[in-house]
Amino acid sequence: MEVFNDVEVYVGENMIFPTSLAEAKNIEKTLEEDDEGMLSIDMSIGIYAPDGEMESILFGEKGYYK
Repeated sequence: MEVFNDVEVYVGENMIFPTSLAEAKNIEKTLEEDDEGMLSIDMSIGIYAPDGEMESILFGEKGYYK
């Protein structure tokens, strides 16, 4: 499932999207920067953020990025 910047996404009580990449990393420690934003291979989360601006967040089934 992928959502775009007209939706807020929370992990617990913390908004992970849209926010800064640093804030997202602070909330979800498994996120790592890549060429187009951030990925969590363990949690199957991808944040598309060209030029550092979040545009979308994707949640895949377990193993999506493996």
